[in-house]
Amino acid sequence: MRYYTATGSSPQPEIMRLLAQDPDPEVRRLVARNSRTPPAILELLAHDPDPEIRRETAWSSNALPATVELLARDPDPQTREGAACHSGSLRTLRRLAHDHDPQVRSGTARNIITPPALLEQLARDPDPEVRCGTAMNDHTPPATLEQLLQDTEHKVSELASRHPNLPRAARAMWQLAH
Repeated sequence: MRYYTATGSSPQPEIMRLLAQDPDPEVRRLVARNSRTPPAILELLAHDPDPEIRRETAWSSNALPATVELLARDPDPQTREGAACHSGSLRTLRRLAHDHDPQVRSGTARNIITPPALLEQLARDPDPEVRCGTAMNDHTPPATLEQLLQDTEHKVSELASRHPNLPRAARAMWQLAH
């Protein structure tokens, strides 16, 4: 019954608060994953000792900015990646763009509010997954996409070649060469 309630479409805050403190980590994970979990409950889950619960919380679209910022400093890289993808803070994105873990930098590259100058920097990252994240961002500038077309990793240049912001002439030249 707790599993069903944790995934319910109209959760009552008092019940969700109790479930967020359930001894069973699966119940807490389901509460964090529920798209209708109130922000105050997600704040509680952001402090959970289980990294999987914090990961799910970081990926929640209901998490308040303060919760996301807390999770952006989590020791678990997958939690920081989720926070990077959902952060609305440019200061946090700038910090996460320099994270030691490539997953986190890739999450920063995929965030739609990452500024063009930071996307340009991430396009030069040594890790191909970070460059792929940059090539997938809807707001990557055309000049940065043209740079990514020259990438030695085929998956990076392939993603850049399909981007709607890539100028037609650059796409045509890439297609002729490949």
